[in-house]
Amino acid sequence: MSLKIGKRLKIARIYRGLTLSELGDKVGISKQSLSLYEKNQGALDLEKIGALAKELNFPSKFFIQDEDIVDENTIIYFRRKTTARETDIAKQKIKTDFLFKIYRYLVEYIEFPRLNIKKYDIESCPAPKYVADDIRRYWNLGNAPVGNLKHTLESNGIPVVLLTSDRKIDAYSTKKDDYCMVILNEQQSESRALFDMAHELGHILMHPWQESTEKLSDEVFKLREEQADAFASAFLLPEEEIKKDFVNLNPYKLQTYRNLKRKWKVSIQALIMRASDLGIIDNEIKTKLYKQISTYKWRLWEPDDVEFNIKNTLLKQGVELLKEVYSNDFIMNDMAEKGFYVYPTEVESLLGLSPNTLAVKKSYLVNLR
Repeated sequence: MSLKIGKRLKIARIYRGLTLSELGDKVGISKQSLSLYEKNQGALDLEKIGALAKELNFPSKFFIQDEDIVDENTIIYFRRKTTARETDIAKQKIKTDFLFKIYRYLVEYIEFPRLNIKKYDIESCPAPKYVADDIRRYWNLGNAPVGNLKHTLESNGIPVVLLTSDRKIDAYSTKKDDYCMVILNEQQSESRALFDMAHELGHILMHPWQESTEKLSDEVFKLREEQADAFASAFLLPEEEIKKDFVNLNPYKLQTYRNLKRKWKVSIQALIMRASDLGIIDNEIKTKLYKQISTYKWRLWEPDDVEFNIKNTLLKQGVELLKEVYSNDFIMNDMAEKGFYVYPTEVESLLGLSPNTLAVKKSYLVNLR
C-alpha cells in the first residue's frame, strides 16, 4: 500500500468531521482496522478504497497520489484558542490547505493583486496604534471610515474567504510564502466581521509566522490577541477622528454609540472600548454602558446589525474569469492533473460558489484501474 494512502484517508476522515468509529460503522470496517490503515498497516485493497472514497465523497484517485495534499506546518491564528476543539482546528487546517491549493492553481492562469503590505516587528515598533496609522498611510486610506474592508484587503493581495464552520471559530488568518488569506465565519453580523478582518490583518502585519500558534504559551498567545485587538480598534477608529466625533456628543449615553455605529460600521461595544482606551470615558462609565448592553440583550446582536454576506470574493472572481476561457471539464481535470483530486462540488463549497458552477459533462477521477 502506498505510504500516502493512510495519510490521505485520515485527512479525508477529519475533513468530513468523522471519528474512526463513525466512519467504520458507515462502511462496515472496524475502528481498529481503520486505525491501522491510517498508519499504513494492514491490507487495504481497491474495493475498500472505493467504499471509503464513496462514503467520504472524494475521488478514489485522491487517496493514491504521492504529492502531499496538506502541509503539516500550516500556521493559523485562530481567534478562540481556548474554546476551539482540537478536531475543529484540525478540520479547518485541512480546509485552509485545500483553499491554498485552489488559490495557487488559479494564480497559474490569473494575475491577482500582489501582496502589498509592510511587515512590522511588534517587539521593536512603538505600538499597534503605530502600525494601524502607518498601514492606513501606506494604503492611502486617510482617516475616514474604511468602508469595504474586504475590497481593501483583496486589492492588496489578501483574499477573504467565507466558510460555514463551528461557531467556536470566529475567524482566522494564515500565511504561506508570499500568500496570505483571511477566513471568516459567515454566522455573524457585518460589524463583527469588519472587526474580525481588521483583527486578522493585525496578525498578518505584526506577528511572526515561523512557529505554530499551538506551541505558544497562554501568556504569549493572549498578548498577541490583545495586540491584534488594539490594532483593529486603532485601524477602524482613528484617534484623531474619533475624538472629533465626541466633541459635540455625550459619551455617557448609549445612543451616542449607536449613532456613531452608523458612521463607522463597527459594533457599539467596540466603540465603547475605543472611547475607554482613548480616555474619553473612565472604567466606571464603560462598565455602566456594558451593563446596559447586557440588559437590552445586545451582546450578540445589536441594533442596526445586518447579517454578514459576501456576494463576491477574489477567488470567486478568479473562477469566473477562468470559465470565460476554459470549460468546466478542462478546469477540473487540469486541477486534478496538478495534484488536487476533488469533485467540483468540493471546490464550489470551499469558495462559496453557486451549485453546478463547475459541473462537468462526464464522470472523471473515479476509476483506479
